[in-house]
Amino acid sequence: WAGGEQNHWKVSVPGGDLGVRVFPTEDGEHVSISGPAELVFSGSWRGL
Repeated sequence: WAGGEQNHWKVSVPGGDLGVRVFPTEDGEHVSISGPAELVFSGSWRGL
């Protein structure tokens, strides 16, 4: 992911604190999000 850099963070958002973690899988790297906050997205997404 980023060499020797950490692969997990605590992110404070209005609904609470989130845990964010990057981890390897067979088909590439994935991101998991955990915590009590509710995330809402409005808009469009263009894949890379």
